[in-house]
Amino acid sequence: GKKRPLDGPPGDDGAASKRAHVEGDKLHALKMLASNKDAGTIIGRAGATINKMQQASGSRIRVSNAHEYFPGTGDRVVLVTGPLECVASGVGAVLNELYRDSESYQQNAPNGEAADTL
Repeated sequence: GKKRPLDGPPGDDGAASKRAHVEGDKLHALKMLASNKDAGTIIGRAGATINKMQQASGSRIRVSNAHEYFPGTGDRVVLVTGPLECVASGVGAVLNELYRDSESYQQNAPNGEAADTL
């Protein structure tokens, strides 16, 4: 019988093109350290804040349990995972939340209004 013509160069089994496709779906992770107070701000009452940030960003955000600190520190670990764009969005959401909770923002906010972004 007749052999099917090769789609790529000899020895290429198509793995490179498959890898290129998977590259866009590749999961990324970023770890940040946060004080206990900031960890509470990130999580929010009954997990409401962290859930809202996960929904909005498409990333998965995890905060280490109380008394589970990054070695040599009194800080908790905040782990943001997902596709790169989602991780970037999730990290931005976490930092925004911490900024909005900060004293400098509270003092400078016009009429006590909270802005959604920096």
